[in-house]
Amino acid sequence: MWAQLSGYRLLLEHYWGLSALGFVAVGFGLANQIWGLCESLVMQYLFPLYYRRISGVSHTDGGKAFSDLLNSIGPAYLILVAVTLSSAPALLMLLVASSYGGVYKFVYLGALVECCRVLANVLGSGAQVKRRMNILVLPYALGAAFLTVSLVMAAVANWSLEQSLVALPLAAVVMFLAMGERMRRDLSIEIDYSRWGWAVLIVVIVAPISWFFPLTPKSYIEAFEILVGIGALSMICVFALTWKNHALKRLLTVNLRTGE
Repeated sequence: MWAQLSGYRLLLEHYWGLSALGFVAVGFGLANQIWGLCESLVMQYLFPLYYRRISGVSHTDGGKAFSDLLNSIGPAYLILVAVTLSSAPALLMLLVASSYGGVYKFVYLGALVECCRVLANVLGSGAQVKRRMNILVLPYALGAAFLTVSLVMAAVANWSLEQSLVALPLAAVVMFLAMGERMRRDLSIEIDYSRWGWAVLIVVIVAPISWFFPLTPKSYIEAFEILVGIGALSMICVFALTWKNHALKRLLTVNLRTGE
């Protein structure tokens, strides 16, 4: 897991230098802080309900609980991808030194890595239904191996730093797909295709616009205005995805108090 999420730093410093690693660390670090905060909130408020629901139930009922968790959190995480992509230049202006303002594309790549990471963590929680945590080893091993081999090959081929960094989100996707396939074989998962589809559509629209036409502010006030606007739009999207979401309702009705 460490090699998958942080091992790239040793390779980047060795092949591309400490300065390159510093710029990458700023972009990826900003994405990690945003996603880490959101994941922490989810872990505090929704995961206790999920753990309470799967305790002492059959594998079938546990699979339904896992499906509810996935359909409640997953689409909202995709909205967070769109938020991170569209707000990256404004966040960099407000939170880091001006010399790092050009690393917003590293934030984009970091957002993709973080999205796969947190979704894989959600998928990994399905292993707790059957109490078989060892099934999580192979997906992380595949992702770490893909990342290491890809970066070494990119260095040998003399690829630029920007070209080589594509290996990071690709490795995250490999890990996520392997995790998803493992959970699909072990649990009966029901996907809310409607909500997932709308969330994917939003990302597909926002991603190319943010890449080719970034919202680059010219002042701190403009950066703040951009963030407020993006925040308001994202809240509307999350509200629409959670409105009458039966999976979320079933999670929220779980009683955490024992003996009642």
